[in-house]
Amino acid sequence: MGVAVPIFRRAGAEVRLVDGWAHVEWADLREAAGIVVFGGDMNADEIDRHPYLAHERELLAHAVDAGVPVLGVCLGGQLLARALGAEVTLSPVTELGFTTLHPTPAASADPLLSAFADGDRVFHWHRDTFAIPDGAVLLATGDDVTNQAFRYGERAWGIQFHPEVTAPNLDYWIDVVRDRLEPEWGTTAESLREQIERYLPAQQERAETFFSSFAKVAVREAADA
Repeated sequence: MGVAVPIFRRAGAEVRLVDGWAHVEWADLREAAGIVVFGGDMNADEIDRHPYLAHERELLAHAVDAGVPVLGVCLGGQLLARALGAEVTLSPVTELGFTTLHPTPAASADPLLSAFADGDRVFHWHRDTFAIPDGAVLLATGDDVTNQAFRYGERAWGIQFHPEVTAPNLDYWIDVVRDRLEPEWGTTAESLREQIERYLPAQQERAETFFSSFAKVAVREAADA
């Protein structure tokens, strides 16, 4: 969750953290101003191995139907796409590291994706990619994996990259899979840390605008309800 939670709180949102792995009581949508679902290393369709994924998909579908603002990040974006009837498949390439983002013309007027400009570097770590749900608007593309962000209606966003990460987050993730980085992902810890030093500060500046904009949407919708 990295920078997201403190940004939400600075924007005036009260944050409740829910661990999807745990057996928990899921949010009552009548009490939620907005829902944010973050990432994980499983596939969005592995509901037999990870039953909570099915609950998350159901929660997201109900939230969209109820007009509750939703943001899905990486696996969260894939779960949102599945909840809206779109496919999640293997990416044409695995993405790990900072790659170039290309917002579409529609992104310039979007409350969240307008935080990014063409050519900005954003952090990725994923094997899968989502299709764009029917009726959704494509908001950003990438050089190797086309679908990077979409909006469904006016209050639901799915993104493939990780604007929330901090240097300690990434150091921990890298250490956990250090021996698998080169054979499975085609990179090294040294290369990733060079990218983090070079690109992370600018991403975190954009993340401030991105996440605070989502919080403002959620707080405004709750006030109007």
